Amino acid sequence: MGPIKIMLVVYVAIILLMVSFDLGLYVKANESVKRGLDKAIDSGITLGTDRKDYQDGKLRLIEGDLYNGVRSVFRENMKLNANMSSDVYKNGRLEVSLQYSPDGSPRVVAKFTCDVIMVSGRLVGLDSQPLSVTKITPYKKEYK
Repeated sequence: MGPIKIMLVVYVAIILLMVSFDLGLYVKANESVKRGLDKAIDSGITLGTDRKDYQDGKLRLIEGDLYNGVRSVFRENMKLNANMSSDVYKNGRLEVSLQYSPDGSPRVVAKFTCDVIMVSGRLVGLDSQPLSVTKITPYKKEYK
């Protein structure tokens, strides 16, 4: 093999390494957000429970406390600042909604959208990649 072919192989290997690094970063960020939302929803349900109704055997959630609980636990777990940004995420938005099914059990829906900051993508003008994760209280975790 000539020196030009060797340089071509090295360049291709470096480019593949950089692409795989950004891809791994994006996948890890996605999984981290999913786990963070799961924990935040469970904690928000605990923090947003109306104690009086709970003692009567019902589960009613106080929407403001639920939202604040989900937001604070998610920010703490993901190590985000007040703007929902960090070294990995920027322009983050967390939306939390509460719905009740016909039998009265609450369903919490949390959606986090952000831009994942790419490291090697900057070389080709791709500074960030959008990420959107929606988590709903799982069916088997419906509280009655």
